[in-house]
Amino acid sequence: MRNLFSRLPVRLGLDAAMLLLFVTSLAFRMTGRARHEWIGVFLGILFCVHTAINLGWYMSIFKGKYSMRRILNTGTNLALIAAMTVTCVTGILNSRHIFGFSQYFDGEHIRQIHSIAAYWGLVLIGVHTGLHWEMILSTLRSTFRKMLEGNAAVYALRGLAVLVAVYGVWSSFDRDMGSKLFLRFSFDFWNPERPLALFFTNNVSIIGLYTVIAHYAQRGVKHLSQGLCMKLLLCTFTTLFLVAGVGIYGGQVMAENAKQKQTISRAGTQAPLKGSDQYFTGDVTVTPLFSAKHPDAPFSGAYVTFEPGARSHWHTHPTGQHLIVTDGVGRTGTVDGKVEEFKAGDALWCPAGIKHWHGASPTTSMTHIALTGALPDGRNVEWMEAVTDAQYSGGK
Repeated sequence: MRNLFSRLPVRLGLDAAMLLLFVTSLAFRMTGRARHEWIGVFLGILFCVHTAINLGWYMSIFKGKYSMRRILNTGTNLALIAAMTVTCVTGILNSRHIFGFSQYFDGEHIRQIHSIAAYWGLVLIGVHTGLHWEMILSTLRSTFRKMLEGNAAVYALRGLAVLVAVYGVWSSFDRDMGSKLFLRFSFDFWNPERPLALFFTNNVSIIGLYTVIAHYAQRGVKHLSQGLCMKLLLCTFTTLFLVAGVGIYGGQVMAENAKQKQTISRAGTQAPLKGSDQYFTGDVTVTPLFSAKHPDAPFSGAYVTFEPGARSHWHTHPTGQHLIVTDGVGRTGTVDGKVEEFKAGDALWCPAGIKHWHGASPTTSMTHIALTGALPDGRNVEWMEAVTDAQYSGGK
């Protein structure tokens, strides 16, 4: 077994599997909590295997001299190990389906730490890959020798690197990476109208961006003295912390200024979204009105229209939800099998943790305003299984 894992292609295959699982684990709101936890378990197992087969590296940390390149590699490796360890530990503590520890710990703060560590892991995976890119490329060249030989292949790879880096910059803004990395609130929402493949390519491109940066930074370091490299490294970290501090402070100032002004969201300025099949049965349209504004107004609002027979899946809300019916006739049910109708002008309050569903009647559409409480980490609903026709009709 040790001889098997000593082969570089096998170890790169292990790294590729970890990368695939890691990016998939970020799709929490699309995979659901149970699948997310199992993906995390398999990722944790591969991380332990990866650690075991690299014990020699751990044993050599305090041996030999440190060049600038070795300092960069060691620092990145230790930071990535720390991020992965924090992600795994907080994931276990916040587990509901596999380990069941979430009932014993403060889930809100643990989830925030879990999310921050995971997105720092995304960046550090890119840096780690960039620092080892020459080794990876040599393996690829030995496997695809004819395809990667000659100047044409070199220029093609460089052109691809530029495209990936540009796409990675755009994806960083699109995914609001600044908020995710620097302790600012960020609701990790993915519009179901957008292709799911785009979610994965966005995150992979962010890894690619830092791969390109790290690779070419390492090549530049070779031509500089160690003293100058240390000064540049210190300046880089200082700049990062200053930018992060200014960004956080600026965001807080903007938030405080926004509190002093009334704002009007004009009708039609929010694009309606088709309800995802992962959360609804039938034709459903969701029109966002406003997002949660922590800590003063920690709830969001939206118009939701259900066509006849359409309904939500079973779900709960961590802080409850108000529904105000504005048009039509609807239905709502709870786990005891009770199904009730409500109509325009009625208001429904669903307390925190109550498993329920709601939708239109079989013959009439229904529109309601949903006022949904949200936790500071953005979580406002826990989706579950679909409502069967028997449950919709009043059977258990």
